[in-house]
Amino acid sequence: MKLGSPQSFLDQEEAEEAEDGQLLEPEAWRTYLEHRNALREFLSSALSPHLLKRHHARMELLKKCSYYMEILPKHLALGDQNPLVLPSTMFQLIDPWKFQRMKKVGTAQTKIQLLLLGDLLEQLDCGRAELDALLESPDPRPFLAGWGLVGQRLAELSAVMDSFLAMMVPGRLHIKHRLVSDRWRHQDPAHPPHAEH
Repeated sequence: MKLGSPQSFLDQEEAEEAEDGQLLEPEAWRTYLEHRNALREFLSSALSPHLLKRHHARMELLKKCSYYMEILPKHLALGDQNPLVLPSTMFQLIDPWKFQRMKKVGTAQTKIQLLLLGDLLEQLDCGRAELDALLESPDPRPFLAGWGLVGQRLAELSAVMDSFLAMMVPGRLHIKHRLVSDRWRHQDPAHPPHAEH
């Protein structure tokens, strides 16, 4: 059998585990193996390298995306479907300064969401590395003694993953702003101001 073959690696790992098993009582050894398998399962499913790589790719894609704004007259926003103002007329009523300010608020909110997503993804990457190192520890006794903390860490990382996935779902920005200048706000929307002849 070649030294570098997968079977050789597995045999070596089994030999090391058998040697480690001599350090513990049989029942403690069974508990250790159960915990170790549970941790391996978590790392190969919920925090698999493939999954984290996909999340990183989606993050890069989100950084290249943009958002759009939907502008509705007040009567349409309240559910009245009778269009009293044509879209072209409505844009004549919009205050350009207020519109630019609203775009800046939207951009700031988008950047904050991306920063939060990046932070959550970094927590997942660090958690994966931390648990990987624990799994590779040669001595089973500290692993077994600290299992309560490991279980707590798994719960924390599951919650971080849930938050990350929830934030990845496209949602609305919280922008509500009066775009019409004060001098036009009290006029009848069906009769917008006209230029003087």
